[in-house]
Amino acid sequence: MSIEQELTQAYKQSATRIKRPEELDARIEQLYRKQSLQKQTKLHAVKKSWTLRIIVAGLLLTSMGFSTPYIFHFKDEIIDYMLHNGQLGTYDAMLAQQMRESLEEVKQTLPTDAKAIFYSQKLKSLLPKTDAIPFAIVTNPYVWKVEKDWEMQLTEANPDLQLPDSLTETLTFVGGQKEQPFGGSLTAADMESLHELEKRVKKEKPEETWLPLPRPVVESVDHPVYTTTYENESTDIIHITMEVFTDKSNVQLRSNLKAQEQIVIGQQYATYALAEPFLYSDTDQYQSVFWMDSLADETILYTIGSPDLDITKSELTSIAEQFIH
Repeated sequence: MSIEQELTQAYKQSATRIKRPEELDARIEQLYRKQSLQKQTKLHAVKKSWTLRIIVAGLLLTSMGFSTPYIFHFKDEIIDYMLHNGQLGTYDAMLAQQMRESLEEVKQTLPTDAKAIFYSQKLKSLLPKTDAIPFAIVTNPYVWKVEKDWEMQLTEANPDLQLPDSLTETLTFVGGQKEQPFGGSLTAADMESLHELEKRVKKEKPEETWLPLPRPVVESVDHPVYTTTYENESTDIIHITMEVFTDKSNVQLRSNLKAQEQIVIGQQYATYALAEPFLYSDTDQYQSVFWMDSLADETILYTIGSPDLDITKSELTSIAEQFIH
């Protein structure tokens, strides 16, 4: 679920406050261009992060406004985070599996730490309804396979990102990556590539196509993301994602939720969510528990999630308890 999905990554670029449209329509492209221009001309006046985050199950068009009501809203001095429940048409599980195979083929062609924009006409029925062309972000992040090496990466990046020692009592480390467990993000610098893809689609009308995204000259650290993957005793996969926000950020996500519940862990308010259908999971679902930790100069979004059918809300909550003191 990504709800997080997928839940946003990019929040990597800085820009001025985006004025929300009343609805998602053909003006999306114009809004992209306007935002990029604002970033270039006002970057030094107001530093405000934004993101276009694509997280499976169709978390589309973040930092844009939605006509659907929100189901979760969190706001502190740094982040304004809103989760909306999207609507799908007819979801075809076999078609979704075909799309996952296509996305995997693209991933296999990418060098390590590269990403691409993938378009397919078939994605339209698998993602929340929008007038934008249906696309997904494909990433091929470097994966740390040695637990101590990954822990060192976290320690060097931010002392607040330590994993509880108690996790390894019931879970086995699988890997760590500086990326969401599913999907990826578009930065402001990627908008030109998105526009190029859109022009190609309109002109050539391909059934499927994709574009590699250029690597940034200077790697952005405005919104770092760290995902640690574990297995439980039943070999179910569990992703623990920590997203760090240091600049003011407006994050709006959209996913297809079958169930959601506000819960309390210790004295911390959290949200449980079940996204179904969920495009990027072979089980067509993703469930997670997520919450915000507001610190003095940063806000951390924690997400404990799994695509496996046998994982329970209780197990995810139990893992979250080890982070909340």
